[in-house]
Amino acid sequence: MNNPLQLKAGFKGVWADALTPVKADHSLDLHRLESHIRTLLYKGASGVVLFGECGEGPSFSHEEKTQALAHLIKEGIPSSAIMLACVDSNAPGVAKLIHLADYLKLHAVLISTPFYYQDLSTDGLVNYFDFLFEHTQKSPTHCYLHLLPNKVHHELPEAVLNTVLEKHHERIFGIINQTGSSSLNQDLLKSFAEKVLIYACLETDVRALKCSGIISAMANIIPKVVLQQLHGSEEVQAIQIPGLKVKSSDERLVEFQSVLAQHPSIAAYKYLLTQVYKNHDWTLARPPLSALDSSSVTALDKTFAAFGLHANFE
Repeated sequence: MNNPLQLKAGFKGVWADALTPVKADHSLDLHRLESHIRTLLYKGASGVVLFGECGEGPSFSHEEKTQALAHLIKEGIPSSAIMLACVDSNAPGVAKLIHLADYLKLHAVLISTPFYYQDLSTDGLVNYFDFLFEHTQKSPTHCYLHLLPNKVHHELPEAVLNTVLEKHHERIFGIINQTGSSSLNQDLLKSFAEKVLIYACLETDVRALKCSGIISAMANIIPKVVLQQLHGSEEVQAIQIPGLKVKSSDERLVEFQSVLAQHPSIAAYKYLLTQVYKNHDWTLARPPLSALDSSSVTALDKTFAAFGLHANFE
């Protein structure tokens, strides 16, 4: 189990793995992104991760990410409420993103492995992190190792994690497991709980891990439910929806997982946001991703109607 008293303090609360809205010409829709973030913060999120797993990070250029962050901060979104996922095909590009986070005083950066190459060696992976930390030596920004094999094609082996933590422990504030594997959480705790905080991104795992925070895709749609799951019934009351029986956050999250189960995750989340905001433009994605096909929309509509979202309460 994590013991925060012995470890560097990491992030706390619910941080939404924010979806990135685009316009019909596939350019960034900055105003809709700002509005979505304001809604999430109003509903209790501590902040957002931008250009991460759900944010189509590899599909957007450094210039677009800079433009988006500058716009949000100019319009009053606190920089302390933003973490930046640094996913790129090259180490200098990631170092550049870390410097951007420094300049804008963002809360933290999430660093995964480069997504271009496959079958990387242990030495190659360690050298990658050595390069990053050498070229960002004066960076004050908190760094998290981001396990994201579904997007970058390979995992960070335990030997690599151990070596990187030993060499760069002062820079690393946690390991974020976004693999979808609950068993990996237990392995990480067994190997690294005395060295660094371990964070789950699977919403139904947070109580077992006793996490202080979570990066959540579901928080795009049901942030209050995720907040209750994180804090437990002692701090947040059971979900009371008019006309329906009181349900636990566990039950509600499992129901929501069943809604998404048969569909591409980003496309499904974006379609569900069209139902929340009554704005069909949320279905749009940056190529090569695309919207759900008509048969998937029909199936998702059916399961989502059965889920019975109550946005004001969830």
